[in-house]
Amino acid sequence: MERGFASKSAILSDLLKIVEVAANTSSAVLVAGGDAREKEFFARLLHFDGARRENSFVRVNCANLAEEALAKIRDAFSRARGGTVFFDEVANLSLEAQSLLFGLIHGKDERNARVVAATGFTLSEMVERGEFSVDLLSALNGVVLRLPNLNPRFYENFSVENAGQGDFFALFTRQGQKELKDAENIFKRNYLRSVLETVGFNQTRAAEILGIQRTYLSRLLGKLDIRK
Repeated sequence: MERGFASKSAILSDLLKIVEVAANTSSAVLVAGGDAREKEFFARLLHFDGARRENSFVRVNCANLAEEALAKIRDAFSRARGGTVFFDEVANLSLEAQSLLFGLIHGKDERNARVVAATGFTLSEMVERGEFSVDLLSALNGVVLRLPNLNPRFYENFSVENAGQGDFFALFTRQGQKELKDAENIFKRNYLRSVLETVGFNQTRAAEILGIQRTYLSRLLGKLDIRK
């Protein structure tokens, strides 16, 4: 996936270098800090910058798993088909679900999806309180992306090389808060087009990669005026 952006910030440049290296490994990745949108942005970069980009990216909202957590975790790995499973706020998983996730990370099936987990909590402190698995934390600590405080002024450190190609942060600054919806649509349009181009505009395959229904993808393409 062509990112189409660069950063004049040493901190963000270092993060992008980590992403570039980590994208082509099978190691689990922990994304710490930042808001939900920023964490998912980097999780998707990890997926689409690597060899797994042709498989599915599946997002799991850990806050909404409740009693069906174990089944939903297994289902997410099945749907990813060797792609990436992104656990949004992994700290919300029960200890039982954490144990299952640890086992799946270390599964011997080479088709297993890679795990990217995000958190806004200090997991080491949760381990000390018995709220988080020390084994899972060890597995996630192989590669850690610690996001700085990416306030709007900080986004000004980004420079656009190819207008809007995945550069959500720069668009956020350039368009401003009142035009955030337009910026999001520009991001979605370029992001969806990059996925479609990867699979030769095969909508069924693109929907599988995105983890959404084909009919929903078709509606999105119409709404965002995306054509081959």
